[in-house]
Amino acid sequence: MMLTTLLFAAIVIYVITLLVSVATKSRINKPLYLTGGAAIIVASVAAYAAAYNSSDKGAVVSAPVIQTFDQVDAFKRNAARRLLNNTDGHTIVGVAHELSLLRVDNTFAVCSDQDEIESTQYLELAQIIDPLSSNAPQVGNEIEVILSQDQGITDCQFRVIEAIAQQSKSS
Repeated sequence: MMLTTLLFAAIVIYVITLLVSVATKSRINKPLYLTGGAAIIVASVAAYAAAYNSSDKGAVVSAPVIQTFDQVDAFKRNAARRLLNNTDGHTIVGVAHELSLLRVDNTFAVCSDQDEIESTQYLELAQIIDPLSSNAPQVGNEIEVILSQDQGITDCQFRVIEAIAQQSKSS
């Protein structure tokens, strides 16, 4: 990636030099200058392509298509059970990301994994945390860790926490 940046800087310098030489009508060896510029551009494109092909693009995840919001509720209940039992290493953040991938009728997102919750939801969260922490201390600790981060609680994380609280009450 550093090579790509350096080559981009070389292109910028090349273009600026070309513009200055044209503006000042200075004499330069144009065939040599144009050949050098073309070489810089070709090298930049090759370096960018190599950097792009070698970069980790992440795992391709296909979201399960669901038909009804009842299926969303079932997903949240099952996820809440998994988090309460804490047997398979799932986290609120991970389950929230899974929830963000769900699409109803392959169109409607269930929640946002990017948007922070509103102040009224933080007030609801404050009421949820104490009883949940006493019933499931590991979940309470995880919520505290999420709250201590700068980005706050996302919409999907809040929905997962709500599901955990509901599942905790019914257990």
